[in-house]
Amino acid sequence: MLQREKYIKNITSRLSQLKTYIELCGDSNLTDVHIIAEDFICGLLNRAFGYSLVNENHQHKNAPAYDLVDEEKGILIQVTAKKTHDKIQGTIDGVIKCGMYAKCNRLIIQLLGDKPAYKKSFDTKNQLQFDPESDIWDFKALMRDIRKLDTETLKKVNDYVENEISNRLEIIGQNPGGRELFVKKAICIAAAVIVIFLITVAVVFTRFSNDRVGKVFFSKLRQYTEAGYYTYYEDRPFVKQTSINVKKAFSIVSELRNEGKKSSVVEEVYCNILSVVPIEEPVLILDAVVTGDMLKFYVFNDGWNDAENLDIVMESWVSGMNPDIENPDAGALERIAECTYMADCSELKSADVLPLAEYVIDRAEFQNVCTQTGSSSLHIGLKGMSGDTEMFSWSGYLGCADGKFDIDYGGRGDSGYNISLFAVLDVDDVPSSLSFAGQDAMSIVEDALIFETVIAPTKSCIVECQDVFYINGGAQQTPVYTVEVKVPVFADGAIGMSGALTTALAELLPEDRIGIERLTAEYYYQAESIQDTFPGNE
Repeated sequence: MLQREKYIKNITSRLSQLKTYIELCGDSNLTDVHIIAEDFICGLLNRAFGYSLVNENHQHKNAPAYDLVDEEKGILIQVTAKKTHDKIQGTIDGVIKCGMYAKCNRLIIQLLGDKPAYKKSFDTKNQLQFDPESDIWDFKALMRDIRKLDTETLKKVNDYVENEISNRLEIIGQNPGGRELFVKKAICIAAAVIVIFLITVAVVFTRFSNDRVGKVFFSKLRQYTEAGYYTYYEDRPFVKQTSINVKKAFSIVSELRNEGKKSSVVEEVYCNILSVVPIEEPVLILDAVVTGDMLKFYVFNDGWNDAENLDIVMESWVSGMNPDIENPDAGALERIAECTYMADCSELKSADVLPLAEYVIDRAEFQNVCTQTGSSSLHIGLKGMSGDTEMFSWSGYLGCADGKFDIDYGGRGDSGYNISLFAVLDVDDVPSSLSFAGQDAMSIVEDALIFETVIAPTKSCIVECQDVFYINGGAQQTPVYTVEVKVPVFADGAIGMSGALTTALAELLPEDRIGIERLTAEYYYQAESIQDTFPGNE
């Protein structure tokens, strides 16, 4: 892990160095410098991504519209420090005019500076595959892809960059025009840097009596399903958060800046648990499933306390999906289905499920209502009331395709778990702290060292905690913060959108309490299981 980050950091630094030299020398003034940059980019892309690019300028002086070509993969690449809309549009027009698009259909623009935001679109006349979002690269975008390479390939790229940059910069410095322009600009920049440095040193020594190697500038919480890395330090969303409601867990993200020194080493990390207050309240959720012509509803208590004194009154409605058609026949669920079972409920214990109701759908009446409303599906809604209080609500689209009924809740995306450090917080047996050791578990990105602590509580709770860690032997800590964590009783995917547990329950009779309890217990949320299901990074 450390070797990979070393390669990545060195490649990033060297590309930044090349970018600075190119900017100082100027793209339009030095054709030789431009060709040197083209050769470097050509070799880099070939080694990193397996391209077979050749520099067309070596075959034809000032090749039209493009610099690098890989006919096998059908790719054209223009390397340029000019990043204006007109420059890129001119490149597109040139490729079309020379007819090269017939052999190579994809155009990539490799910028030698930072990519700006383009407000105007580009006209490819439907002759080229060109997406401004993915086909205009700068060094930052290049590093995002390089960072994903395996360690062996990273080493090859690093060795190439290290060798080539040294040689290329030496050649650039020997170019008369480049040397003169570079020296002038370098003197101005160096003078400015010296002045800024002296001012900064004065301010630092005035404000701080001791020099810390690493500085904590904030601590942030992230949802368990959002924990992950960013390739570039500036890509991270710098939004302070001190409280967040989540489904299953939370992660603590702390970031340290090295303040001009070499990579810091975090020897130990602690999350001090100052207090834990369990959240004990019922959470009623209704889920539905359709089997054949039978529509079944279940109410789950997904909270950590019993729901008592319930007097559930079912209120249902049905409407078409077409908002342009008046819907005078819209009415209760009984309009299209016959209720064959309705539960009598006054209490629902924590981690329990109630088979609430069953309806047999009348196919003819369903089709009749669909015809009247001008819809192929019917929007069904249902809610449970206890007095004047709404205890739960549900809605979905009931449709029929190829003779089979189905319910559409909407989509469920992939959460994309990515965990670096993991711990289980037993709310009923509160630890004083959670400890992690070793720098191998940390991620060093550019000038920031980032670590994440993903904590999976065993139940809903409010946690007051503080991050404490040692950087190069010096103790540091974040401010105390409070986190509200909503942890469900049932595992993710068990209920909601005709979840796995709901679908399994539909095979049982409502009176089969033993079977229901046995099946329900198999879907309880277990914090410890997350570590096996979503292991940390290697």
